[in-house]
Formats: sequence, C-alpha cells, structure tokens
Amino acid sequence: MELMIVFTFRLLDTIMASLKNLFLIHRKYFLSGLLNFWSTFFALSTISQMVKSDNKYTIFAICIASFFGTYIPGLLLDLTSKDKVFVFEITPPDSETGKQLADILRDKNIPVMTYKGYRNRREVLCVRAFSRNKEESNKIQNMIPQSCKYVILKSQIIAD
Repeated sequence: MELMIVFTFRLLDTIMASLKNLFLIHRKYFLSGLLNFWSTFFALSTISQMVKSDNKYTIFAICIASFFGTYIPGLLLDLTSKDKVFVFEITPPDSETGKQLADILRDKNIPVMTYKGYRNRREVLCVRAFSRNKEESNKIQNMIPQSCKYVILKSQIIAD
C-alpha cells in the first residue's frame, strides 16, 4: 500500500511539473503557478512517504512514476494538438535544382521559402517547404529529387 501511495504521489508530482512547463511556455502563468503549487505538494508528500517506507522497491517505483509522469503529458499534447506544421529543410546539389523544386512546390500550392546556403563549399539555393498535414508531407517527400539532402522538422503553431 505504501508503495502505491509513493508511486501515485510521484506520478502526480511529475505530471504537474511537466504540465507546468508546458503552460509556462504557452504564457499561461497563473495555471503554471497553480500546477507548480500542486507539483511541490506531491513532491513533498512523496518524500514524506518515502522516509516512512522500509520497502526496498520504493526508489524503483519513484523512477517508473517519473518516467510515466513526463511521458504521458507530452503524448497527450501531441495527440490532442491539431495545429502542426511540418517543415522541410532541403539542400539541393546546385541552385538550378533548388529553383526548379521551389517552382514545382509553389505550383502545388505548398508554402515555400528559398534562401542561399552552402553544399560542398558551393553556394546553392536552399528550399524550406511547409506542409499542413501528414498527407502534404508525403507529397513533398515524393517531389524531392534524390540528389537533394533534407530533414523534416515538426513545429507547433502556438496560437495566442
């Protein structure tokens, strides 16, 4: 029973601390402060229960609760968030390939930004493409020539 209490207190502590950080990033200062209050309450309760416990599995239970307390809020945020933009940073082998790719993407109504970059010490026209969903991301990936190098970044739109 003591083990379950310690696990629950630590899980709640870590969930509250994780949510506090998310709300702080989103400039929800009151909610962040409130969650910090509860996080501190559960952290001190965990310490109090841990000191009373003589169970050798208590530390392991606290570690598991810490993992899930951090993992669950992030997972829930990803699952409930709809406003995601996938950003493709594309570096072509030469400027002409970059220009052609940017024109093709624009013709498909995909938002594009071009900028000067370097590949193998040569100046090239790089392309940054923005997709609004996974399907559009697949479309962009299929249009990128094999000679190009690219990375996909997932960024969150933060609405005020």
